[in-house]
Amino acid sequence: MKQIITATFLLCTFHLLGQTNLKGIAAAATFGRYGTNCSTGRGACSFIAGTQNDRLSFAMSEKVGENILKLTISRIAISMNDELRIAGKPFSEVTLPTFFVQEMALKIDTTIVRKLAIDTKYNTIAPAQYPMRIDQEKVEIDFVLTISE
Repeated sequence: MKQIITATFLLCTFHLLGQTNLKGIAAAATFGRYGTNCSTGRGACSFIAGTQNDRLSFAMSEKVGENILKLTISRIAISMNDELRIAGKPFSEVTLPTFFVQEMALKIDTTIVRKLAIDTKYNTIAPAQYPMRIDQEKVEIDFVLTISE
């Protein structure tokens, strides 16, 4: 009986921990690949909390680690130009695994960091290559947030 109670407690704990990771918020993101749409070159140009009325509110951000933010972008809502800005070429030409290239540091909107319960000291996407997954429905990018200098 003690083992059943312990197992139930552990399962409930893991379920509750998993629930915090499932919470996400709408995000408005803009991208600039090869100088298009922002002067910073490749990578994200802005990343703010979004609303349903924002042009690029097709993105959902969620906390997946202490300082890891996952950006999920619905493929239905994006154009070929968006694909070029995100991946540098059409998604159909991308070979997996692939990485999202961020050339310049980008400070994240404080609203996103707070809503996702990420420590506010982690507020910057540093220049790096970040894992990017592309499937038929969505694109996911895992950003490791750093402390701004």
